[in-house]
Amino acid sequence: MWSEDLTAVWLSTTGNAYYAAKNGFTSTCTYTATPPTAACSITTIASNQDLNGISGSSDNNVVAAGKNGEVYIYDGANWSINPSTIPGNPGDDLEDVSVINDTSSVVAGKNGTVLLQDNSTWSTLTTPNGEDLKAVWAYSTTEIYVFGKKGTIYHYDATTTTWSDLSGAAATGNNDDFED
Repeated sequence: MWSEDLTAVWLSTTGNAYYAAKNGFTSTCTYTATPPTAACSITTIASNQDLNGISGSSDNNVVAAGKNGEVYIYDGANWSINPSTIPGNPGDDLEDVSVINDTSSVVAGKNGTVLLQDNSTWSTLTTPNGEDLKAVWAYSTTEIYVFGKKGTIYHYDATTTTWSDLSGAAATGNNDDFED
């Protein structure tokens, strides 16, 4: 398809696959089972900016996260960068994104960076330490898990606005790096 390294994939309920890649490339592929075919389009949304994570809630709401704290949103027709609404735009590399619904998502990355989008507002959720985070999974804006270096696992509880360290519960010995 192309020579860039793929870094993440998200599959929509309609069967479209959205890929993120190094050097700011994204691809959308539509697959059909009979006969097996794939029609793909490649788009450069951030030249020379690696995209590390991609997720969505529908074909009209796909979010990609990457280097230098950049977040891109696809509305079904176009990609746009979303830096002005991110608080302080930390500039830390973002490694993963979890889209909760059409108005909410969570991104995580280097130096313990966790950003929550709720409607059009972004807020910073400060983790207890600056461990590099490699993956995020969010069930809702109140139930968030992040995973990182040295077996780091944190759970965010929005009702108490606290992080719980679950690293020991995973029996990783706090030595294993999580990758998405």
